[in-house]
Amino acid sequence: MLLTVPLFHAYGFAFCLKAAAVGETAVIQTERFDAKRTLKAVARFRLTHLALAPPAVLALVKFREAGCAGAASVGDVSSLAVVTCSGAPIGTDLIRRFLASFPNARLTQGYGLTETTTGVFRFHGEEANQRIGSVGRLVWGCEAKIVNSDTGIALPPGARGELWIRGPLIMQGYIGDERSTSEILNSEGWFKTGDLCYIDDDGFLFILDRSPLQNSSTYFRLTQKSLRLQLFPQLHQWPPKHHHHHHHHSLHRTSTLAAASARRRRPSTVSAPPSPSLHLPSPSPSPPSPSPSSLLPPPLPPALIDAANGDAISYPELLSQIRSLAAALRSTVAVSKGDVAFILSPPRLDVPVLYLALLSLGVAVSPANPVSTSPEISRLVGLSRPSVAFATSSTAHKLPSNLPTILLDSPRFRSFLQISESDPTVEDVEIRQSDSAAILYSSGTTGRVKGVLLTHGNLISVTALLIGPPLSPPPPPATSAGATTTTLLTVPLFHVYGFMCCLKSVAAGETAAIQTERFDAKRTLAIVERFRITHLALAPPAVLALVRIREAEDAAEDVSSLQAAFCGGTPIGTDLIRRFSSVFPNVRLIPGYGLTESSGSAFNSYDPGSSKYMRSVGRLVWSFEAKIVDPVTGLALPPGVQGELWIRSPTVMQGYIGDEESTSAILNSEGWLRTGDLCYINDEGFLFIIDRLKELIKYKGYQVPPAELEQLLQTHPDIIDAAVIPYPDEEAGQVPVAFVVRKPHSVLGRGRSCNS
Repeated sequence: MLLTVPLFHAYGFAFCLKAAAVGETAVIQTERFDAKRTLKAVARFRLTHLALAPPAVLALVKFREAGCAGAASVGDVSSLAVVTCSGAPIGTDLIRRFLASFPNARLTQGYGLTETTTGVFRFHGEEANQRIGSVGRLVWGCEAKIVNSDTGIALPPGARGELWIRGPLIMQGYIGDERSTSEILNSEGWFKTGDLCYIDDDGFLFILDRSPLQNSSTYFRLTQKSLRLQLFPQLHQWPPKHHHHHHHHSLHRTSTLAAASARRRRPSTVSAPPSPSLHLPSPSPSPPSPSPSSLLPPPLPPALIDAANGDAISYPELLSQIRSLAAALRSTVAVSKGDVAFILSPPRLDVPVLYLALLSLGVAVSPANPVSTSPEISRLVGLSRPSVAFATSSTAHKLPSNLPTILLDSPRFRSFLQISESDPTVEDVEIRQSDSAAILYSSGTTGRVKGVLLTHGNLISVTALLIGPPLSPPPPPATSAGATTTTLLTVPLFHVYGFMCCLKSVAAGETAAIQTERFDAKRTLAIVERFRITHLALAPPAVLALVRIREAEDAAEDVSSLQAAFCGGTPIGTDLIRRFSSVFPNVRLIPGYGLTESSGSAFNSYDPGSSKYMRSVGRLVWSFEAKIVDPVTGLALPPGVQGELWIRSPTVMQGYIGDEESTSAILNSEGWLRTGDLCYINDEGFLFIIDRLKELIKYKGYQVPPAELEQLLQTHPDIIDAAVIPYPDEEAGQVPVAFVVRKPHSVLGRGRSCNS
């Protein structure tokens, strides 16, 4: 990147830090700006990015438009991909002239102030072509609202007013000037920009007029936390790095997850609330969009697909059903913010709709395994204390008789999804990020099942990192015009894996295909072919089943659309990874590591470089810290040394609901989550899982990891799955005992094992 902007300005200052932090090259323009000299530098150093102020953009355009000999003599500038412009608004006429002069470069604007550390609105990817005249959308980590400057009341999308911003990027104040600080920063942390703006239905900001210039002698105090947020290439992908105890300060771009996808995909129908409330507002009239009609988005893909029968819900239908269901639940069932809803259902197309409707009302979602027994369900209900339950005809009998229950397969529930003129309007529900969003169930690091309490801040954090590079799936190949990311969810929707995949798919405007029938490898491959699935969400046993069916049969199904398969839940052996790569040579298998307590993935093998370490589950994802600790002394260990893995992130749970003792045992006072897993991290940051600390088999003084034995057993052609446990032995202390699931019609029996 060539920095033509002053290094003393927040614009140049932030870009300097960012380039150094991510290992990029920053070319400093040490001479006075000159258009010809700048373009020569682009050609000489093969520059890909320029950081400019509007006058510099105008100078470059005029130089190119002049068509003189000088314009031709600067050299080849084809390397130039992106020009970032900030500091002042840039006119639509100049934007068009720039695009005509530099047809292969993208011009992106942003909006920020010195008081916000850097840009807080910006364009992501190709969005700049959709909203000429806008300065982009809110970055992750911030909240924004348009306010009536006289009354201080938040205004709806499209209404003009003063822009207020809140988030960890905001300065601490004007040094030595408390009066000015109190005038611009209110007691709730909102920064009053003084700029007249509006935000359209899709969340794009338009600046109408600038505030008076600030006194140039004012100094600002920025914290290390603010600066740390500048050290990442795409600020919108990285939630602030806070301890779990301080999530109420970790203020992210707030929006109802159900509406997030619509802001990306449905610019004409869904409003993006500029206020910090998490709600589904009705569309409000807004000024005509400056986007040319030729730049309208393509037809929308389905939001959800039932992989068994092909039933689908479009994004317009999804938003309609969420609003209708929310209104019905509030008016007829009387659920309200702070309640808990227990969900006991097999995978269904309406389960994600139910999740999102409940979240929009501030009701905590608590899904459970539908195959659990009645006593198990009673314990879970006792933990979460729900006010209402949602079940099906096949599962409702397991619920306590005194718990009000709504059947998802009943006409009553189906009527809740249909909007009628008599339906009441859902009032806006203001939801703080510290409010409870979900109670998922986990055995913790050991022992009985516990209720993992996740907040809206947790969900926003994990969704932000999932839909931003480097964790979001790559775009489909250019040859598949109009294609979208379509993920087949073979994992349970009540599990953190499936739960987060659902939210991520909707927030990113992708398509989620729900496998509503029992997993079958042959059927899964047929689904991939039928719906042109691009990504699979799998557990290791499903990976093994797919590999075996491809090894045993001729490949009849067309799986050429498939790009990647995510695998989590338990470790996956290197032998299985090799076999998968052999039968699916064009599909990347991406193992990961996470817990319910961390809201999902903490390490991920999305980085292509992960392939050189097949036993690893990848590197740490954005927003996480990790260390390997001696389980006895609690001291951090160096790379390559085995110990207990500790992690910290804004995605980490608040604790186990109603169980302070277990919470304090797994979360320390500094916010570190003790995973209970024996691991090591190598010099390059790749994590290797050895086993559970408390599951190691103590055999004659040796510590034997059951996972290694299980992976070995699974290589046997007649064994579908295996579990190894310790068994007391007088001489050895403990010996490993294996339980195996045999392949149908297998003759494998006692005394025959992997030696056969």
